[in-house]
Amino acid sequence: MLDPLVLWLFAWCALAVQPRLVYLANGPIFQVGAAFAQRQLAWCGGPAQYAGAFLAQLDHWDLAGALIRCLQALLIGWLAQRAVAAVTGRETRVVRWLAMLPYLLLSGRFDANPAIGLMAVGLLAAAWLRAALPRSRPLVHAALCLALAYTVGGADGRAGLWVTLASFGLLAAVAERRWAALAQVLTALATAGVAGLFLAPAGVDAPRQPALITQLLTYALLLAAPACAAAIRLWPERAATGQPAPSRGQRLVLIVGAVAVVHLLAGLVAARQPARLQAERDELVLAEQWDQVLTRLGRQPGLDALAIHDIDTALAHRGRLAEDLFRYPQLPEALVLPMSVPNTFSARLRLADQYLLLGRPNQAEYALQNALAHTGDNPYLLRRLVLTYLVKGDTDAARLYLRVLRRDIVHGGWAREQLRRLARDPSASFDPRVAELRAGMVERDDLLEITDTAKGEETVAYFQNVSLSNLLDARPGRRLALDYLMSLYLVNGRPDGVVQEMHRLRGCGMTRIPAPWEDALLIQMSVPGAKIDLHGLAISDEGYERMRRFGRLLASEGGNLRTVWPRVASALPGTFLAYMTRLKVGG
Repeated sequence: MLDPLVLWLFAWCALAVQPRLVYLANGPIFQVGAAFAQRQLAWCGGPAQYAGAFLAQLDHWDLAGALIRCLQALLIGWLAQRAVAAVTGRETRVVRWLAMLPYLLLSGRFDANPAIGLMAVGLLAAAWLRAALPRSRPLVHAALCLALAYTVGGADGRAGLWVTLASFGLLAAVAERRWAALAQVLTALATAGVAGLFLAPAGVDAPRQPALITQLLTYALLLAAPACAAAIRLWPERAATGQPAPSRGQRLVLIVGAVAVVHLLAGLVAARQPARLQAERDELVLAEQWDQVLTRLGRQPGLDALAIHDIDTALAHRGRLAEDLFRYPQLPEALVLPMSVPNTFSARLRLADQYLLLGRPNQAEYALQNALAHTGDNPYLLRRLVLTYLVKGDTDAARLYLRVLRRDIVHGGWAREQLRRLARDPSASFDPRVAELRAGMVERDDLLEITDTAKGEETVAYFQNVSLSNLLDARPGRRLALDYLMSLYLVNGRPDGVVQEMHRLRGCGMTRIPAPWEDALLIQMSVPGAKIDLHGLAISDEGYERMRRFGRLLASEGGNLRTVWPRVASALPGTFLAYMTRLKVGG
């Protein structure tokens, strides 16, 4: 009969944790082939790291990821019970539950090493084998220490190596006499010190620095078995007489209570993880579910620049950027991301998509290639590189990265299909997205941004609006580029830029002026001596009414923007007038 905790784990992982988000958040890197295997297996802890990377691929499918976690939990509990019984001569079911509990909690952590379950399995299997062999055999014990150090000990870095070997030594020590027990611990620690010299150097394959709670749960998992063994040895045997066995109803209450407690703990441990929140957004962006992006992010407070950029991108894809820009939170640096964004998967993916959308595949290529040095061969970034090279017409480079992706378990089928299509049609005309992005490319390449670092500063010397103007000169009817150009002026508080670009509206097929642009034009019209050419278009009566309401509010506060700002935000929400007022007061 399956353990109730394992059944709970399967349901919780599949429905709440959603392993596919773990797969996305951890930058899954695994390739079928000798080169990847040799790179992993050449270092201490490599076998567990290699196997963990393979099993992490199954997280791409929620049910498969939940099943793998359940199987590992069952194996950990069963091996812990067997190992502790072999060491102490006493078998108790409580050991199984106590050994499984840290792993159950770790299953909801996005920063846990995917090899941690295999580390615990290897440790417990070695301890069980050690208990079955004759005691006080130093060479046998040392050989097992070395085998454990190589197979699983270094999979979680130096700290994981020390804790794993120390746990093994403590388990062996429980069954030994006084001086022999000390020898078991010292041998394990000495082995950990030697094996530490053969750990893989820090790089893209090294696990990320986990949160403190994840580290504590990891150490608790590795130390659970020796702690249980020591407690059994030190705790006096309870008398079996006079203690009736619990009834079926009592057992059911205990099981339900235990599952409820674990569920509460797991919810607390897994709650509000930044990696999970970012993975949820990444999933929506990769699937181009723009309506979901607007629905979910539009209700969240305290959004960062990357989240606001997702909102702006969703508005652009839905054709609502011009009208609805200020219905959502805005930051000047969020609309068009600078090249200085962090070298993370999430930031670089968006940076590349932005450059492709704005007709600059060369800069998209640069952003992606720069990211690979930090994230490794992330399959999603490799897929974006393939798209970038197809847009540029460089099919040879696209084939190169498709051959790399061909060795990926999850994305290999897609890569092989793309290679077959390219063999039949090298121009990639089979992909409508490639054709759409090619149609929006600049004819003469330029840069969206140049950063002046000569004096140790990061001042943008070549402004993005100039580059967007160049794109519109090359593609006069590119409405998306016009929306971005006008929005860029607005989020940076430059209504004068909207006036300068009014001549482009007719060429993009526009017959009316969007409301935020009207606000900018009316602000400029209020400047004494200003002459505004609307190029045959007209400002709506609603636009004039908004400006009159703003003027009345401003006059009621004696022209003080700082005191009028709350009233403007309440009376004119979602308008450029409210946003401009906030910029002026520094809100």
